[in-house]
Amino acid sequence: MNAKDPFGFEHTDNEMRLRDEEAKTKVLLLQETEVTKSLIKKAILIRLYKWLKN
Repeated sequence: MNAKDPFGFEHTDNEMRLRDEEAKTKVLLLQETEVTKSLIKKAILIRLYKWLKN
């Protein structure tokens, strides 16, 4: 059975499932990247604070 994507192209169910999984993976990677950036910024600020305090 085929399904249509948002642009009107037909794909098999397996292709659509694969596309969904790829999209979910990309979102998770982006979220992990943002968390990592945030943790790095916090670590830098903590070290800067400790350095300025001494």
